[in-house]
Amino acid sequence: MNDMTTLTIIKTVFDYFGLPIDAGIKRSRKRELVKARQYSMYFLRKYTSATLLQTGQMFGRNHATVISACNKVEFESEHYDDTRRDVERLGQLIYNRITPEYFRYENYDTDKT
Repeated sequence: MNDMTTLTIIKTVFDYFGLPIDAGIKRSRKRELVKARQYSMYFLRKYTSATLLQTGQMFGRNHATVISACNKVEFESEHYDDTRRDVERLGQLIYNRITPEYFRYENYDTDKT
């Protein structure tokens, strides 16, 4: 796992929602903060090799929270246009800020463990 990639993803998501990056580890359940955490977890799982446990620990959460966050973002992006737009915009922002060789592509056989 590349620490700069991880930090860039989290910072990009929190900047997109207008939140400070250190808010990600707070126990707050404010809607905008929860949403930023969920999107961050989703993109970390999608674009890095971080495990569920590692991803959860970045936010002071457990692996089940990461699974729930990823499932929610995927479901809402399939059913709600605003979520789909946010995911597409954030995906493009993240892609533009990170060197592609650091991405973990889901469809490559080498990623399956």
